[in-house]
Amino acid sequence: MRSSEVRSAVERHKVAAVERYAVSDQDEIVNAVAAANFCTKIDLQGTSQQIRIKDEDVKNTAFSTPNGILYLLVAQQGDRNSTATLHRLVSFAFVRLYNRKIKHYADDLWPISNTKKIRLGESSMQPEKAAGIRATPAPKYKKDLQRFLGAMGYNHRSTPHLAELAAPLDALTGVNSPWRWSRACSDAFETIKAAFDDSAKLTCIRSDELAPDGTFPVPLDTPPSEGEKVLENESKGKYLFLQIGASVTGVGYVLSIGTNWWTAIPTGYHSRKFSPSQFNYNTQDQELQGMYEGFKRFET
Repeated sequence: MRSSEVRSAVERHKVAAVERYAVSDQDEIVNAVAAANFCTKIDLQGTSQQIRIKDEDVKNTAFSTPNGILYLLVAQQGDRNSTATLHRLVSFAFVRLYNRKIKHYADDLWPISNTKKIRLGESSMQPEKAAGIRATPAPKYKKDLQRFLGAMGYNHRSTPHLAELAAPLDALTGVNSPWRWSRACSDAFETIKAAFDDSAKLTCIRSDELAPDGTFPVPLDTPPSEGEKVLENESKGKYLFLQIGASVTGVGYVLSIGTNWWTAIPTGYHSRKFSPSQFNYNTQDQELQGMYEGFKRFET
């Protein structure tokens, strides 16, 4: 019981058949919302309770209370298949608008539209969330650190080199790893918090701004010096640039858009640690691993 509300404490996952349904891509939603001139956020209420359980499956929802055995007729938040079923339900309800005028993730809807007068196309972390991260005290226990790293991973899209920065902290989260908060851990913790800057902006990809297929930007290995004249691209429009790097701890990549790679604006970052076997790769193979993962990550 919490807040005078009766809550069932029954493990129903073991008797529920798994329903697999592909959820919406969060990065694609962020890009579409940022590209839209107008967007409305709608948070549906009580959505799980609007999913009716089949009559023949009601018997599997039994739970004990002081007043006897009760059964549930509708799904509850946290049930094994409630999220997948909700995604399917919302996709069906907005099938004519989905991917054109509306985006959704579970019970969150984003109707989007454009006009000729306003054009923003940027996304960033909410200032209050960034301030909350920067105000987080140093963890005292392993669970505190795991919660912090989980929050950081959720916002990895806007933070470059996150996996490399968090490497000293990840070493403490292992099941058999002793808790030893060192100076290196403290420095990594503060560096990660400082990296979450609410002023950092990510741009979005608009198909109408891209250069024609089959054209290429001016090839330069290094950025031009100040005052140096640079040839114009063969076609007007913006290009996508995928920059990849590997370190001794992992790989990182960033997808940017612009007329040239040295002036391009990031659309999103991603990084991760190497697996135990990948740690033993030579430098060339680690770079190739980063190229493969970068293309897979941003292939859509």
